[in-house]
Amino acid sequence: MRGLRITQFQTQPYLALLLSAKTNMTSSSVEAAQQGDKYRASLNGEGEKNTKWRFGAPPNYDVVNKLFEEGRTKIWPQGSLEEKVQNLLKSWEMEIFHKKSFDDFKTMDPKKYTFSLNGRKPTTLEEIVQKFGGGYNPLLQTSLPEEFQFYNIAEETAGVF
Repeated sequence: MRGLRITQFQTQPYLALLLSAKTNMTSSSVEAAQQGDKYRASLNGEGEKNTKWRFGAPPNYDVVNKLFEEGRTKIWPQGSLEEKVQNLLKSWEMEIFHKKSFDDFKTMDPKKYTFSLNGRKPTTLEEIVQKFGGGYNPLLQTSLPEEFQFYNIAEETAGVF
């Protein structure tokens, strides 16, 4: 049975952080997480002062974080692998949708990142943005004939990517 598979998910500081006790995060990344968004280290701080944001400014996740905290069923121990993965995915999602320049990404190496779904040919980050419009659209790929597709990327994606 085939399923969702992300291949070559390369991360810069975070992979080492997840796989070892050592942290590759700079002190400014840690401070940013403590002073700004507690789930997304690459959102605020000195390391983000030159970041090019897709909508002109960093997003505000205050409401999203509040809803997350009210609705979650598990609070991971601080520093645990589960907490690190949770925060990595939240940071990755924020970068994919809100950072305009691949050079500003910190959760992955854009030159090495590829995505493959259900055995399809791996797609680079640049191809994901150009071909699919970015975001979650690559997850909605299908080989169904057009008349059976429930979602048309070309018609339903905002042209912000």
